[in-house]
Amino acid sequence: MLKSKLIAAFGISLISLSAFAGTTDALDLAGKWLCHGYDMHDGYYKDASLTLTLDAKNSDFANNYGAYHFDLSEPDGTVYLGEVAASGNQAAVYFKNTSPKMKTDRGVGIATITHDRNTKNQVTTVLHKFYYEPTYQGGGNGYETCVKQS
Repeated sequence: MLKSKLIAAFGISLISLSAFAGTTDALDLAGKWLCHGYDMHDGYYKDASLTLTLDAKNSDFANNYGAYHFDLSEPDGTVYLGEVAASGNQAAVYFKNTSPKMKTDRGVGIATITHDRNTKNQVTTVLHKFYYEPTYQGGGNGYETCVKQS
């Protein structure tokens, strides 16, 4: 009895996930985002501007995959460029500081994307990222939250 309840619950979860993941909207990450976060070396930051640009040629929305170019600009002028590979509500991120003086400021991250509906039935898309920088100031990590702008 417990086994059939678990199988039924697992089946419902798969149906729910595949219904969400199969929509193009779930992968529509292209656009402008406003970000804030915490870096273990640099501390708290806010008002960073992220632009994700769709690479349509290398995306496969029919099979739930999206490819994007990453451009993050911080208020102090620091710019990070990179790539994002997304599937459903998960994304892998690679980024690198563009300053010639910052050759070791690069990293990878993993992000979870959520779509939250407010009381006015508007959807807010939020990207929650953990990143790892293996060589920046001896290695480090950080957390970032970005909200997609309408």
